[in-house]
Amino acid sequence: RRLRVRARTAAHSLRAALGCLERLSYPKDRIALWVATDHNVDNTTAVLREWLVNVQSMYHSVEWRPMDHPRFYSDEEGPKDWSSSRYDYVMKLRQAALQSARDIWADYILFVDADNLLTNPDTLGLLIAENKTIVAPMLDSRAAYSNFWCGMTSQ
Repeated sequence: RRLRVRARTAAHSLRAALGCLERLSYPKDRIALWVATDHNVDNTTAVLREWLVNVQSMYHSVEWRPMDHPRFYSDEEGPKDWSSSRYDYVMKLRQAALQSARDIWADYILFVDADNLLTNPDTLGLLIAENKTIVAPMLDSRAAYSNFWCGMTSQ
């Protein structure tokens, strides 16, 4: 199994998100981590690096892709702005993570961003038990539900 984690300027929420990953009930020695961070204006890279050093021996493997410079995309208005170049870069990261999963013959891949808190420790096992080609968990948010990319109503 491949678990892909991406973080950008997320130091404020990273420890909570990483704690949720640590509490997943799925056997860690069967999980290959793929962790990327880029364009940070805080200490996200340092927080991730420290966490990976502390947990890497528990996981099957760890692939680490930090990029500290540049700190901004040339066409963005701020660190939370989704400019065209940011979308392009994030899509390339997703493709790289997917290719990496293929390269190690992973049966599954779960894409998680640093602001996704997987509060149910059985999330990974439950998703795998669905035995579907593609499954997206519903994440609670303040206003609606989300499947990472689209807001949805409770219906």
